[in-house]
Amino acid sequence: MKQNLIRIPVRFNLNNPEHAEIVSILKNLNKKYHTTQNAFIIEALTFYIRNMSSDTLTEDGMETDRKRANDYATHEYVDTRLKALDQALRLFVYEKMETVTSGGTFNVTPGPAERPTAEKEVDLSQYDTIMNDIDQWTK
Repeated sequence: MKQNLIRIPVRFNLNNPEHAEIVSILKNLNKKYHTTQNAFIIEALTFYIRNMSSDTLTEDGMETDRKRANDYATHEYVDTRLKALDQALRLFVYEKMETVTSGGTFNVTPGPAERPTAEKEVDLSQYDTIMNDIDQWTK
């Protein structure tokens, strides 16, 4: 059984406040929840490893994180898409409101060809009077 055990010495500098706090916690562990210091340290390290980005944790983790990064959308990408969708939705609503205020009718559920797809900034100033009229009607 001893051949299955590995000892890794850990030193704590009591002049370092973080180290001193860790030593105090280890000495005063609640035995109802943490049977041994060893079990507590293993549990703490396991939690840290599972919640830590592997790019700095291990030498080969950097390559894994690069591959995994392609599976996620960045904040910049999401913000850009949201702005485009916001513009497209505004354009769609303004166009439909113009149809309604001019006495026409429109289909409430647009077909695929009518769905807004604005990918760039759209000048909505031509619709300013419609929103002003709607605002006046609701007062």
